[in-house]
This record gives sequence, C-alpha cells and structure tokens, in this order.
Amino acid sequence: VSTQSTGSICHFVVLFHPSQSFDVSYIRSFRTAQRLLQYFSPIVKETYPDAPLLETGRITQPRYLFVFQSNSASMHLPPKKGRYGFHQQCKRLAMEMENQIFHIFRKCRLLPKHSHSRSSPE
Repeated sequence: VSTQSTGSICHFVVLFHPSQSFDVSYIRSFRTAQRLLQYFSPIVKETYPDAPLLETGRITQPRYLFVFQSNSASMHLPPKKGRYGFHQQCKRLAMEMENQIFHIFRKCRLLPKHSHSRSSPE
C-alpha cells in the first residue's frame, strides 16, 4: 500500500470581462497558451516520466470560464411581453453568447474537432 499522496491540479481559467461582449483580442493569448502546451508537453513527459500527475492525469489545455459584467440598467427594465419573460430572455441571450464564443474558438482551431456545444436556444 502506497502512502504517497498525489495532488490535484485544476485546469480552469476564470476570465472576468468588464463589458457584456466577448473581446476577440483574447484569441491571441489563447493561441499562445495552446502553442506553449504543445511545445512543453513532450518536454515535461521526457523530463518527469514517473511524475504522479502523468500517471493519474494528463497535460491539457485549460478550460476557460467567462464572467461578463451585467448591465445594471437592463435589470430595471420591465419584462417584454411575448413568449419569453425577462429571465428566459437573459438565459437565451447567455446561451446564444456561449454558442458564438464556441463558434469563434472552433473557427480559430482552439477546440478539438470532437468538441460540440452543449447549449442550444429553446
């Protein structure tokens, strides 16, 4: 029985953005991170072949979580009449933004080919 403990590494990056739109200038930073991962991954595997991380985990590109500043003025607007209420409209807009960011990432080849979007507008 081994008493050696292995640590865990989180590969999530939370990005707080001060506006309500996605800034495509971040793509350059994401591509740089992707290139660094591709460059250093074989080096790390060769240098530390017996590392616990390599036995139980994998070296991977981080997952990006975006937090956009909400528009406080829109929170005070009365809900629009029609099929969707205010909260459903906000949820729908958030899913549409997620799909647009996903499309940008896919177009810039920042996602694996087998990835697919999980959200879809109702």
